[in-house]
Amino acid sequence: MSHKALNIYHDGFTLIELLLTVVIALIIAVFSFISLDHLWQGAQSNTIRRSILYAIYSARSSASSRDEKAIICKSADGVACDGSWQQGLIVQSQSGKLLHALQFKHYAGIVFARLFPRGRDKLVFLPNGKTEVENGTFWYCFAHANDPHWALVINRAGRVRTVFPDKNGMILDSHHKRLVCSS
Repeated sequence: MSHKALNIYHDGFTLIELLLTVVIALIIAVFSFISLDHLWQGAQSNTIRRSILYAIYSARSSASSRDEKAIICKSADGVACDGSWQQGLIVQSQSGKLLHALQFKHYAGIVFARLFPRGRDKLVFLPNGKTEVENGTFWYCFAHANDPHWALVINRAGRVRTVFPDKNGMILDSHHKRLVCSS
């Protein structure tokens, strides 16, 4: 037998090559899914933050332009002041006209709010743009997270600032108390 007769060429792949290709493709798919989920959560978080900012600015502006108080309150149905902050919020004029509604039921994360003095469930803007007697904080947490992703802090003058976690992953309120993701 000649040496050339032993060289047999096969067109195709071996089983090991095919299995290795499938395993690599699966690993890439898993990491892509995790990365896309993280991007999706971040996009939802930014949408909620911008929506709450819009509601605050809308209430402040409306109070000034209408020359009457504007109220931000928690709302389960997007119509009346009831429910919890996790469900949504509305902006209404002092006369009761609904100006803006925002519902959170389609989002995976959770919105919390703390208004001062403690126990208040409404943020009231006066015609001069200031809050009535309080300041407050809204914060957003990803599902099952211990610490918030961001916080919106409203001061007595009605101005808002966005706060992101510090190097330890925490956000402190104006009284240096840690904001947490639990009721």
